[in-house]
Amino acid sequence: MIDAWSIPGLLLPLVFMMMGPIGLIPAFVGATAGQEPAAKRRIAGRAAWFAAIAVVLAVGLGAGILNAWGASPGSLVIAAGALLGLSALKNLLLRDGPKAPPAPAADPALSPLAIPTIVSPYGVGVLIVFVAYLPGGAAKLAIAGVALFIIALDWLAMRHADRLMGWIGPVALTLLGAVFGVLQLALGIEMVISGISRAAGS
Repeated sequence: MIDAWSIPGLLLPLVFMMMGPIGLIPAFVGATAGQEPAAKRRIAGRAAWFAAIAVVLAVGLGAGILNAWGASPGSLVIAAGALLGLSALKNLLLRDGPKAPPAPAADPALSPLAIPTIVSPYGVGVLIVFVAYLPGGAAKLAIAGVALFIIALDWLAMRHADRLMGWIGPVALTLLGAVFGVLQLALGIEMVISGISRAAGS
């Protein structure tokens, strides 16, 4: 039985893989290329705020819609697994090493950093499914806490992105991303199997 105390241990690795710093660091370096350090710090702070607001709004609205539709627990587990698997496949199949810096954006803090790099559709979808599956108040706070903790890690990573990129290097980040992608795919498959078993037994 999943309760509020067990949610961080279950959800933290999933949200880290989907919304964490591994993919964000090179995106931030590319989006802020040529900016002064002070400007980069401002962009990092605004991106984190935008991401936090987007997560709170999406989870609050989306979970209510799913609950109103009366989705079964088994279907919610299958949906979460499918989202994890599709996100992992997308990243693995399109991962071809470091990409060229993106074209300058009018507001890089909002796009592409907050959305869709930090707040990816797949990541938000998994959070919404978890909130719909565990609708209690304590569970919602735990899920929101996990997401905001990852966004705080993202903010720290953006603050030190140039240094981290120099230490780790793009090749190591690509390899780490591939490893986490395989793990995410495996978790997604496990969740789909678990959801099918739950739905068949109900």
